[in-house]
This record gives sequence, C-alpha cells and structure tokens, in this order.
Amino acid sequence: MSRFVDTQIPHIPIRGEGVPQGEWFTLPTTTWMPYTWSTNNVVMAEAAHTALAHWQSGRPDQAFRLYKGCILDSMYQGICPGNVGMCTKFDMARGEAQRDFADGVGATSRALVEGLFGVRPDALAGQVTVQPGFPATWDHARIRHPDFTFAFERHELTERYTIGPRFAKPMGVRLVISALADTVAGVTINDHPAKWQLVESSVGVPRIQIEVGAGARHEFVIQWSGNRPSAPPSQPRRDRSPFTKVVQGQMIWWGPSDVHVSGDSGTRYPMTDWTKIKKIQGNLECVDLSSILNDRVTQLFKNEYLSPRSPYCSLAVPTQGIGSWVHRDPAKDRLASAEIDDTGLRAAADKSDGRFIIPQGIPFQTPGTRDGGATATNIAFTSRWDNYPPQVSVPLQGRASHLYLLMAGSTNPMQSRFDNGEAIVTYADGSTDRLALTNPTTWWPIEQDYLIDDFAFRRPEPIPLRIDLKTGKVRVLDPVAFKGKGGRIEGGSATVLDLALHPNRDLKSLTVRTLANEVVIGLMSATLLRPQ
Repeated sequence: MSRFVDTQIPHIPIRGEGVPQGEWFTLPTTTWMPYTWSTNNVVMAEAAHTALAHWQSGRPDQAFRLYKGCILDSMYQGICPGNVGMCTKFDMARGEAQRDFADGVGATSRALVEGLFGVRPDALAGQVTVQPGFPATWDHARIRHPDFTFAFERHELTERYTIGPRFAKPMGVRLVISALADTVAGVTINDHPAKWQLVESSVGVPRIQIEVGAGARHEFVIQWSGNRPSAPPSQPRRDRSPFTKVVQGQMIWWGPSDVHVSGDSGTRYPMTDWTKIKKIQGNLECVDLSSILNDRVTQLFKNEYLSPRSPYCSLAVPTQGIGSWVHRDPAKDRLASAEIDDTGLRAAADKSDGRFIIPQGIPFQTPGTRDGGATATNIAFTSRWDNYPPQVSVPLQGRASHLYLLMAGSTNPMQSRFDNGEAIVTYADGSTDRLALTNPTTWWPIEQDYLIDDFAFRRPEPIPLRIDLKTGKVRVLDPVAFKGKGGRIEGGSATVLDLALHPNRDLKSLTVRTLANEVVIGLMSATLLRPQ
C-alpha cells in the first residue's frame, strides 16, 4: 500500500525561499476526478496520517519526508503561522479553507508520538512498544510527554535509549530499533547485560528487539560492530516491489528484490491528439444506429435511478444520477442536477440533412428538430441501473481503418481511475479491438470538463474532442493550455473518441457496454473511415 502511494498518488514538492533543503513533499487525498468536495483535496491530517502509515510499514525516511513536508506546508508556509489547519494552500479548489478546524491536531500529534518517536502503549497487554522512526542521519532526539520521557543519542557504533514510563498502569517496555551494523557486540539495560532478539519479519532494514519488565527508568545501551546492513540493489516495478530474504552477519530481513519485473508503461489507452488533426482524409460512412437508440440525451438526469440500490442506509449517488452528499441546490430547494440542452446539436444537424459535421471533416448522423422535433431519440444509453440495458450492439460490414464515436453520459469521483465502460469492435474472424472508457482518460462527464493540473488532478494524455450540445461548438483542448480550467458546461457536452481498427479484417459488430455501477454510458453516433 505504501508503494501505491509512491507510484500512484502525486507528490507535491515543498520548496521555495527559506525552505530547508530536502525532498519534502505532501500529498492529495486521492487522484479521483471530477472534483467534488472531500474526495480529492490536500489535507494536513490525511498527509500526517499517511506519514504514520509509512512509519508503521517500516519506511522511516519516506515517512519523515512526508511528515516534515506537511509541517512546513501548514505551519510555516500557510497564511496562519504555526497553525495545524485543515486544507492547505496546495488544495487547488479550496485553498486554506477551514483553517480553524482541528482535524489535523490529533493525526499530526499521533504521527509525532507513535511514528517519529514510535511510542505505542498497550495497557491491556501491559506493555509499551517503542520503535523509533528517526531518519538514518539523526544521532540524537528527545521528547517529554505527560505519560513518558524518551531520549536517544548515538556516538559512532554506540546507541543509547533512555525511556521513563509514567503511565497510570505500570507496563513493561519492548524496544525495537533498526540495526546500525550487522553484528550486536553487546546490550545492557541499566548497566546490566541483557538479551536481544532478531525481528525476522522486518521489511526494508534489519531490526532487533529488547524487552524489559515494568520500571521507572530504563537505559538501553547497544554496542554494534561489523558492517552497515545493505540490501541488493533493487529495480522495483512501477506498482509494487517483489521482496526477498536478506542475510548479512547476524541480521536477517526482507528487502526489495534485484529481480526486475517489467511493469505497466503507463500508456494504457493510446489516444488521438486532436490538436494535430486538421482534416480526416478518406471515405467516411455513418453507421445506422436507429435500431438501438432508446432515449433523448436531455433525459439523462431527469430519470429516477432506483435500482439496484443497497436496501440499507448508504451514501449512494442521488436518485437523479448526479451529485453527492454535499450537493444540493438551495435556490431551488432540491438536489443539485444539470440541465442538458441539445438544441445546438439538433439545429446543426438540420442544416446538413441529419448530420453533424465537425471541422475535421467527420460526419455524425444524429436527429435534428425536423426528425420528430426535440422529442426524437438521439442516444443509445447503457447502464448497470435497471433503467437501461447494460449493453447495446449494432452490426457492421466491410472493412475500415478507424471508428469515430460520438458519446455522452455520466461518471463521478467514485468511478475514477478505472474502466467505466467499453466500446468493442468484433471482426468476422472472432478477434476484437477494445476502447476502454476510463475516467478521466477517455470517459468525460456530460455536464462538465475535468479540471486538470500538475498534481492532484494530473491527466497528461491528449484530451478527447468535445462538442457543446447547446451551441454546437466543437472544442479542441490542449492539455497544457487547459491546466487550471474545466468545470460546468451550460447544456452539457458530448465527447468524440477514435478507435483504430485493423484495415484488412472484415467487420462484424460494434458493442457499447457499461461496466461500472452508478454511471450511464451513451452512444449518439458512429462513423467508419473506409479504405480508399
């Protein structure tokens, strides 16, 4: 799990004038998109608590870089000096909001006591465990607490730990420390020889433990000899690290393996860069979707999505299919929603005999106002909700090199960073090509553009082409220029996606399927690029 934080959660560097040199950083709470309150923010309590988790997983150096980063962020760089606030200035949406909240006090204090100094009392077991998480470069530290005192100092290969428990119930002490060298030359407690044990389950570095019964003061002195412990060089894969047992001198521990395992390249969904496409050349043919169109795109948030739902108390997506526990429209005294208006798309289709033609030359067949007016169905919705089928399919014929899709639907932060749905082209020989509809890469919410930045809302891939339904405006968005923007779109917006096909294989069918709960995925139009 801590490796996931390394590779999947953006690290926000803490640097600037007057900031001590070091690789200090803080973290957003998630990478979920689109933004809504409390799902993706930069919160001191969350960062401090994650630092504690790093200490608990045996990674003190990484824990300290994060802990010092969140201290510098809130207490030194914030607009309220010395404050342990809630959101920090790195929170893109909220800034230092609710800086009078006490959220961070408990988590930050606990990380200091239980993580950095490693003092964890267990009165039921009658023992306090002390497992310091000091950075490897520290040679002294001290803390005075109402329930205990603790001091540490190191001189060359001699370490001294002095612990004075003052808990209401007398407790024994279990000291767990990282090995300074690969051999223990001797251990004393209050100047008397003492036994030590190896912690063979230790991960990252070797550790030993020393236990003593209840007492008012314990002075542990450990004399080390030999060489510094060192694990083989590792080449961990992107998402996780394989581990192997390491033996050196008297020490045994688990370290990252030197066996390289090829990881994910990170480019899961090759995407069309619409900023580089001026005009599509070739024979473009619209696919007849009339047999599967089942609703109007404007109906999306007017439905009641009632099943399947948990029969128990649950913070589920509201019945209109959009929003969360904090979203309510006070002006209208109702749950917040989004008004979808496709008049611009339909008007443009009227001018081109039922086709909407984007500047890149791709035509999309879609009903205008002449084809049954605004009530004509113009989308094939799919969903895990019972309102719509989980998938729709249409037959295809001949051969093509590309399939262009005009799509619209919903998603939410709880469905972020995984496949919400898929578009699958099946060939006559049984093989397939698949376009994953992933929030926030290929699948965008109809009512808004994703807000994008360099950290919590990082999304560096090309942006799908967007068509604003109310105006018919076609938008080609550059990821760099679009940073810091995004948000609600009046009337909503559809998305154009491109699936590259095998031009020498005969086509059989197109299937659009919803995979995730609580979303609706709709196909409005499909166009094939035929061989010349």
